[in-house]
Amino acid sequence: MRPAAQPSFPDASVIPSTGGGQVTLWVTADGAAMVIPMRTVAEPASQSLRYLPVSTTNPGDPMAHKTFFSFNYEEDVWRASIIRNCGALNKSDIEFIDASLWEEAEAKNDAAIKKLIDDALSKSTVTAVLIGANTASRPWVQYEIDESVRLRKGLFGVWIYRIGDRDGNESTQGTNPLASDYPVYLWNKNNGAENLGAWVDTAYDAAH
Repeated sequence: MRPAAQPSFPDASVIPSTGGGQVTLWVTADGAAMVIPMRTVAEPASQSLRYLPVSTTNPGDPMAHKTFFSFNYEEDVWRASIIRNCGALNKSDIEFIDASLWEEAEAKNDAAIKKLIDDALSKSTVTAVLIGANTASRPWVQYEIDESVRLRKGLFGVWIYRIGDRDGNESTQGTNPLASDYPVYLWNKNNGAENLGAWVDTAYDAAH
């Protein structure tokens, strides 16, 4: 799910709520308003407002699903970080194992890595496999895929080889590690920065 856009209204005021707290009331020039976050507000003397939106998301927007990113840490952590930080998903909707945590677990033993992955998967509903040159040959990526299937997570792939690394160098298209019935998108060609949220929702719906 894409993060809601911040309201760009020209003025704002703070008014009391029916529950005794305060909410920020954004009022546009044509009289439209948005309240963040409330169910109802007391009607101000200067405004004819009774029931106002409680969310900054638009009506009909898909619900958020927490997405786990599976990828080859040795080669693609920079590319994965670009996707993580592109703004297509709220950061609270992303389950991402940072390189420092991965390296710490790797320095211990396989059991530590497995626990790190299992903990991340337990918090997520969808797994996005970020596919680079050698992703398919990484045993832990395969474990993440197998567990995602077993746990009935939403699952899809994203080709990331056209994303530059730290030095701006692209990679080569490797082998797709997913079964043929799972969708795989091209990050650049399919405009991932705009469509990642929709891919997540599609994968979740397909698994349920």
